[in-house]
Amino acid sequence: MSDILKPLRLLIVDDSEDDAVLLSMTFQRTNKWKLETERVDNRESLLYALENKSWDFIIADYSIPGFSGMEALALLKYKALDIPFILVSGTVSEGTAIEAMKAGAHDVVLKENLARLIPAVERELREASVRNEKRKTQEALLEEQEKFQVLFESAPASIIEIDCTRLREYLNGLKTSSVSDLKRYFQEQPEAVKHAFSRLRIANLNRAALSLFESASISQISSHLIQLVPMDSWNAIEEFIIAFSEKNKGYEGESNLLTITGRQKIVAYQWQTFPVSKFKGEEILLSIVDLTDRKLFEAINKSRAELEAASRTKDRFLANIIHELRNPLNPIIGFTELLFETDLNKVQKSYIQIINQRSKDLMDLINELLEFSKIEAGEMRIFPTVIEPEALMREVYQTMAPTAERKGLKLLLSIEEGLPGKIFADPLRLKQILMNLLSNSLKFTHEGSIEIRIEKNLPQPSSMSDTITLRFSVKDTGIGIPQEKHERIFLPFVQASDSTAQKYGGTGLGLPIVKRLIELMRGNIWFTSDAGKGSTFFFTVTAGIPDIEAELPNKVIEPFVVKQTHINENASENHILVVEDEASNRLLVVSLLKKVNYIITAVGSAVEAIEKFKSEKFDLILMDIQLPDIDGMEVTRRMRALEKERNDGNYTPILALSAYTLEKEQKKFLESGMDGCVNKPINRVDFFNKITETINKFPVKKSEPAS
Repeated sequence: MSDILKPLRLLIVDDSEDDAVLLSMTFQRTNKWKLETERVDNRESLLYALENKSWDFIIADYSIPGFSGMEALALLKYKALDIPFILVSGTVSEGTAIEAMKAGAHDVVLKENLARLIPAVERELREASVRNEKRKTQEALLEEQEKFQVLFESAPASIIEIDCTRLREYLNGLKTSSVSDLKRYFQEQPEAVKHAFSRLRIANLNRAALSLFESASISQISSHLIQLVPMDSWNAIEEFIIAFSEKNKGYEGESNLLTITGRQKIVAYQWQTFPVSKFKGEEILLSIVDLTDRKLFEAINKSRAELEAASRTKDRFLANIIHELRNPLNPIIGFTELLFETDLNKVQKSYIQIINQRSKDLMDLINELLEFSKIEAGEMRIFPTVIEPEALMREVYQTMAPTAERKGLKLLLSIEEGLPGKIFADPLRLKQILMNLLSNSLKFTHEGSIEIRIEKNLPQPSSMSDTITLRFSVKDTGIGIPQEKHERIFLPFVQASDSTAQKYGGTGLGLPIVKRLIELMRGNIWFTSDAGKGSTFFFTVTAGIPDIEAELPNKVIEPFVVKQTHINENASENHILVVEDEASNRLLVVSLLKKVNYIITAVGSAVEAIEKFKSEKFDLILMDIQLPDIDGMEVTRRMRALEKERNDGNYTPILALSAYTLEKEQKKFLESGMDGCVNKPINRVDFFNKITETINKFPVKKSEPAS
């Protein structure tokens, strides 16, 4: 039974323990409360009890020696505690009872009439509960108001409270019966929109709104409200007033506004009407977000997207142009080389050499465009390996010495003592840089000498003991570069002068490509030059110093020009399918393959290629990418699907024949199922080496003869 009783913490202020027991028994007999009581009989003990416990009710004897119930009531009031308080007395006059009630007592009960005590307690507990709930509600409301004020002030959006009472009165005075009537009125009386808008009054706004309008006060904004709306935004004000005329309707949109300082901003706004009270009319809560920076950002992003789209279009155009140029050069270079090996007289051979050399010059120009395109596309890569710097320098020297000798120039090689025997760097890119700078010197030097040099740069800090910076230089006695052209020499498509371009040719891309390669190798390039006195180009690269004990694989530097073709000894047993739609290119590939006795089947379309693949086994397929019916990648995907269906364990390697040499393009070839790529124009050495390597890597299972 006690589990369902309401708890009642009762504090009794009385000097008589017997009276306190009597009071407790009075409560217990009701069987309504689970009672917890404590008795005090002086000021100190009462103060201690109030400070250390919570009480639901206090009953105090009116008269206590050295203390009194009225003093207890005064102490309770002093402590600002709202605890129901009843005075109990043996005898008390009516005047004293009234005085006690005025002092804060909730009732006065005579000891001889304790039957009144329980109803009085129940009544005061109910009223205390109501007071407590009311207080909680008020505290919660106050807390919400404080939160709203904090949010209002700290909100990133500009928030404005607008008193619309006078606007409503103005609209009611127009006596327009509908929204359409109001629209028509504003069309006939354009100034009426301003008259209506001037009725608004700003009641409150937050810090963000002050910042938005670049103002320091509400009054400043209110007094200039009409001026803060530019002419091109008055249609938005008209829409706002029309929407407001439909009671309790909100609205949102975008508009321009002017700040106090006259700056124009683009904003998004949202407002909602709400009643304040029957006496104060109605207000609008207007929220404004500044879109100026966002709109600017969107405009910049749009411009960037347009530029990126234009750049992609340019990249596609350049890739297609390079492909279209490389494709016809393939048979020109290939057939002149094959023709040179036939019986020709001296004059014919000289003509063929000229055609071949000029075709290769054109190829060099195309390759420069290709390299530059790779740089712009972010596809330029560095592949470092362990190399011997001295051996690399001697190889470059030996490669360029014959050209220098033919021009009557001295080519000098200078290698500083104490260079590390091995470094970790990209040999192909290093040679490309040196060969480009040497080619420029050879082109622009007509007498004298050219010197290439390698030396150690300034010592590295101790924290960089595992790297070394090498400095290279190419010095010539050529025509030099005019001082006024120095700043532009590394810009793409720029040459020292128009006369230089006309006389010596070139794309003006060589030095920009060299500069980017050097930067990829964590180096710098610079030069000294005077017109007529020659030039010296310096560049540095940061190379790793390999740990000899770690036994890093040492890549032997292969000769840069002279290579031996590795011919497959079993070529006569290997069957190759050539898929090439362009007749001259197809004839060239077939002619090259016949020289080493491969078995060849050549087709000119995707459909023929797939039919041949279904009916015959091949050791290798050379697949052109641009076929007229289906592109080579799709043909490859279909062939791989056919292999999967056959499920006989055979895998036919496929090499792309393509003038597309960008990394992203060749990656697509591999993703389609191809095993590599042979670039056009075909380099015979690389061509046969790639074929042999691929056939050996993927041997085709031969069918067993029928028994």
